[in-house]
Amino acid sequence: MVSSNLVFASDEIAVSEEVLSSYYKEYFPLDPFIEWLGYRNDETLSRREFSFTLKDDVYTRFRSFTSKEELHQAFIKTKPEKIDIGAIYNYSCKHRLSPDFKEEQRELVFDIDISDYDDVRTCCQEARICQKCWPLMSICVKVLEETLKTAFGFEQILFVFSGRRGIHCWVFDEEARKLNGAERFALAHYCQVTAQQIGTSHRLHTHIQNALKITDLYWDEYLETQDLLGTEEGIDSFLKYVKLDDSIKNEWKEQMLKYDTTMERWSIFQQKRKEAQSKKYRDRLFIERIKIAVTYPRIDIKVTEGFNHLLKAPFSVHPKTGKVCVPFNADDVDSFDCDNVPTVFSLRKNDEELVKVIEKQEGDMSKKYYHGEMKESVKIFTDLLNQVFSE
Repeated sequence: MVSSNLVFASDEIAVSEEVLSSYYKEYFPLDPFIEWLGYRNDETLSRREFSFTLKDDVYTRFRSFTSKEELHQAFIKTKPEKIDIGAIYNYSCKHRLSPDFKEEQRELVFDIDISDYDDVRTCCQEARICQKCWPLMSICVKVLEETLKTAFGFEQILFVFSGRRGIHCWVFDEEARKLNGAERFALAHYCQVTAQQIGTSHRLHTHIQNALKITDLYWDEYLETQDLLGTEEGIDSFLKYVKLDDSIKNEWKEQMLKYDTTMERWSIFQQKRKEAQSKKYRDRLFIERIKIAVTYPRIDIKVTEGFNHLLKAPFSVHPKTGKVCVPFNADDVDSFDCDNVPTVFSLRKNDEELVKVIEKQEGDMSKKYYHGEMKESVKIFTDLLNQVFSE
């Protein structure tokens, strides 16, 4: 499912203030960014919370701005290494100590990190990511999109590469923005399915069935490339999701150890599943339970539950990689290349050539983000905004 020539890395690179300043002056898509955060209303913008992480990890919350110009000047002056976005409050954040200061709306957000799958990755660990484990992110994007659209009817969904090792999802639908705390809590837990929730014989919920259909598109390839059953420990990690007596599981394990490859050992699970269907075993859903345990989106539930959790802004820069946090189309997630996204370094390096192109096209030099490396991701963002504002 994933292009075989993709190789992703996570090597850390120092991003200087000079390079950040250049990015904010020349390439940050300020116009659509402001249009989104204030929903085309300056008064609404003034009540939005911003957070900046500055040099030496200086963290500042509850910043607010009344105009595009004011925000742009703050970017250029402070050169934030990271920009986080919070809720829209009933007052400006300058009045956050007021006793009735409270959140009014906030996009529904999800945060997924590849490092949370380290127990089912043999190719990479921690922040590193490659073509072999990227299918986990493909499954997450497709399952989350399917759930949000089918179960909740949301349509205005933006997926953003986090700049290093993960994916963020923003839901712009008004209904999603207006969800209260209890509703966000319930929705977050609906989207957090675990293996323990899968029974032994009862029919699976529709949204779990849909998730498994997506997983099946990737399962065999992922299982084999990760060699998840290549060791005795790997076999044990799968058997722990089988709800049968240890004596039966030990018997299965002995059969598997007679074979050398992951796929041969997986065939034993498949064989036992057929036997379970004939009621030989009371647990008939262990295959489904294993697949959910390995691949289901492992969201940071606290980010989704609460109004007051901040999330890194689209088009922010990752301070340890220099990569721009670019939006991407969910339909293109399989071919998304984490090492082929714009960086503050590549933008600066290619600036002279891009200027020539814009001049030839008689374009607006103050909006370079509509051209070159930034063009595709900015278009994805503005297309979604057009959908938001057309309703």
